[in-house]
Amino acid sequence: MPSLKDIRKRISSVKNTQQITKAMKMVAASKLRRAQERITSFSAYADKANEMVRGLASQIDPQEHPLLRTPEAEKKVLLISISSDRGLCGGFNANAFKRTRSFLEEKAEAGIEVDVITVGRKINDLLKRRNVNIIEYHTGIFESPDFTTIAPVSDKAMDAFLAGDYDGVYVIYNHFVTAITQEVRCEQVLPLSTGGGEIVEETAEGLRFIEYVYEPGRHQILDKLLPQSVRLHIYRALLDSIAGEQGARMSAMDSASSNAKKAIERLTLQYNRARQAAITKELMEIVSGAEALK
Repeated sequence: MPSLKDIRKRISSVKNTQQITKAMKMVAASKLRRAQERITSFSAYADKANEMVRGLASQIDPQEHPLLRTPEAEKKVLLISISSDRGLCGGFNANAFKRTRSFLEEKAEAGIEVDVITVGRKINDLLKRRNVNIIEYHTGIFESPDFTTIAPVSDKAMDAFLAGDYDGVYVIYNHFVTAITQEVRCEQVLPLSTGGGEIVEETAEGLRFIEYVYEPGRHQILDKLLPQSVRLHIYRALLDSIAGEQGARMSAMDSASSNAKKAIERLTLQYNRARQAAITKELMEIVSGAEALK
């Protein structure tokens, strides 16, 4: 049975840990608010830009633009897998790794070769142990999320796709749903999809197709907008992952603080029982000594 001194040390240690987890929860909550603000402000622009791109792309033959052209069959694809650089965020990184591993197994069974670009130290460390073909590794992006920081990843994927090195580009990330819920998603980035992109308006007679006049022309505009759409897609996945990481960390630290509180209560009860037993033992020794002197 541990001594009173040992129990006091354990209580003190758990209290110190609880202070750390509470502080980490507060920091994560603050970062989460900023991340949510970034997503909210960016989503309005991204949604409208994607709507415009889909509307334009739906009016041309997909084979007319290399970013829209669908290959006859997938032989080799590129995967961008996003995780965080740090841990202590529950199952955030583990879930991204599981989905990445599942993707690799699915493609391997289909005889499709996969190269991987990792964004985040955790996913890179996990995949390296499995001898995955990692062609690029990016870290530190979560600390300074900016459109220009993720642009090299997007441009690398586009250049390789246009060069014919890959038949498809995918991204795996944690989609932010709520502060306590993240949903791992695997989305195809290239070739770009044009499904459901027609621009319509609702009238009394029903939906009516809207056709605009574009200057200098559809193809010239698409040459500018399609690469930007790819960058927006991957940047949005990054912002989602950042918010998801902070939400997962806040939830994990809240759970850790609750567990620390329960541990302190259990140890305090154990301490009081041990202290009471020690007092009872001392009283019995005193009584026994007094009886022996009679």
